[in-house]
Amino acid sequence: MRIKNISFLESDFRYLDERHGFFDAVVGRLVLMYQTDPADAVRLVAQRVRPGGVIAFHELAATTGMAHPPLPLREKVARWVTETLRRSGAETLMGIRLYSTFEAAGLQSPEILAEAIVDEPSNPFLWVPMVSVLLPKMVELGVTTEAEVGIGTLDVRLEQEFIDAKGIAVPYISFGAWAVLPDELA
Repeated sequence: MRIKNISFLESDFRYLDERHGFFDAVVGRLVLMYQTDPADAVRLVAQRVRPGGVIAFHELAATTGMAHPPLPLREKVARWVTETLRRSGAETLMGIRLYSTFEAAGLQSPEILAEAIVDEPSNPFLWVPMVSVLLPKMVELGVTTEAEVGIGTLDVRLEQEFIDAKGIAVPYISFGAWAVLPDELA
């Protein structure tokens, strides 16, 4: 079945203007964490949403997470990733700040949902692909060295750590926030 009354526009929010009209919904994923003024970004997109429309953002609270029992290598890898994002200018705790960001943008009482992916022995998350992509930046920013990372064996070492410890870990918490645009903001 093809739905004909829906269209999507992928765009940088800074370039939305009257040419694009008004939207029933604006959704952003891992966008606000890279903005110097996240509340201003939300305020800006709110100007392009119809009264009664929805504004929704999905962001992370990226920390070294928690594990039981302790998983030192996994924690070190999480520190590398989080510190690289932080040094690159990202707000690594943006997820936990969504509520206050929406409020500062004039969107009162947004709904919030939090969830987490759990790393476990058969699925130690996406650490290796993530570290592979970020490794040049990690080295450039002085977070770690290629030798310390040992990317060629990182997946095996992480998996073995989980198996040996019989552990699980929560690498980050993912937050979703949404609000319906009231008439006075339109």
